[in-house]
Amino acid sequence: MTRLVAAQVKDLPDTLPEYDSCLRRQTGHTLKEIAAAASGLPWEEVGKRISGTLVAVVPTTYGGGVIPGFAQAVRGIAAYLGFESLVTGRLNLAGLREALERKADIIAIADDDDFLAVNTSSGRVVDNAAATGRGYAAAMKLQQGCLKDREVLVIGLGRVGRSAVETLKKFQARVVVYDIDARKRAFFEKDTSVLVAHDLEEALNQHYLILDASPGAGIIDIRHLKGESCVFAPGIPLGVTEAGAVFLGDRLVHDPLQIGVATMLVGALSP
Repeated sequence: MTRLVAAQVKDLPDTLPEYDSCLRRQTGHTLKEIAAAASGLPWEEVGKRISGTLVAVVPTTYGGGVIPGFAQAVRGIAAYLGFESLVTGRLNLAGLREALERKADIIAIADDDDFLAVNTSSGRVVDNAAATGRGYAAAMKLQQGCLKDREVLVIGLGRVGRSAVETLKKFQARVVVYDIDARKRAFFEKDTSVLVAHDLEEALNQHYLILDASPGAGIIDIRHLKGESCVFAPGIPLGVTEAGAVFLGDRLVHDPLQIGVATMLVGALSP
């Protein structure tokens, strides 16, 4: 999991209504609708499942330690979706025990490597990285209306990027992939359903639908963008330069947690 900093999540719960208005302007849909679309269910059905479901967020000190405000941000997103939610008063395994004692239906827990939502009844485990890839791919589809036979460039073939690729393939997009790591590109050379780009500059100049799941800062500049360009960027730090972000305006979708956490929690509802 990309390690966030406190400034990225400190005020997140308070800004969710403003964020959601921006998301609706960018994609035509709300956070709830994007998370539901990523799960393959209409929001009405998801809303019924959420009602009365308790999410417990367990802070952990493993690795680099607790990120101030992180657990509260996750709890805030859960509450915004309509879940009952809490942050445990204890940490680590003691916090996990507290969540179970309080009969949490879903437990959210993260360290430097993994961020998971666990359904305590079904045993279903949803990885945030995979959920983030699905959520951003779903947001792109909702914005564009249809991705069938449309070329989409996916940059970064880690867990988020690979999940996005699989979701975009289900949407029948023509997926082009790139990663700076030749070994990751080589893995996709065996996949006849995708195209592999070997030159990022060339790939950026040829595509206007871009999903940037890489950790590279400032790799997408204004010179790569066109009037119809749309960039969906779950990667942290943001891969679009400041000039590129200004040019894109509402055609840039990027957040530190919201789409990934919402998709992860909704995904954990499934039996």
